[in-house]
Amino acid sequence: MPEFLSQYLSIEALMFGLICVVLAAIVIPLDWALLMTKDISVLGIGYGSKNRWIILLVWSVAAGIVGMLSNAIEIIQANLQGAIAVAVGWPIILTRIVDTGGGTPIQGETVEEGEVEEDPQ
Repeated sequence: MPEFLSQYLSIEALMFGLICVVLAAIVIPLDWALLMTKDISVLGIGYGSKNRWIILLVWSVAAGIVGMLSNAIEIIQANLQGAIAVAVGWPIILTRIVDTGGGTPIQGETVEEGEVEEDPQ
């Protein structure tokens, strides 16, 4: 693994991502079965006859990636509840990751109208 990735992604984050993939692969068929029996999709996905497998693949892979990232930046703890939350709600968690991606302003960056963050030294 490249050095810049190893400082953020640990074995724990990779394993958590794998667990999220497996749980997401369980969630999609359950949601599809609910749609077929009760005409309700909890995830809000429209399943067509040809795109079910694509949805399963994309949803699972995306849940794994979001699970690794959210664990690496410590938004989600690596436990079963966290993995279930990622498997079901990864689109919401992804927006949270993007929102927190800004972090703190760089020295000299404009913080508010005309104000520049002071040097802490």
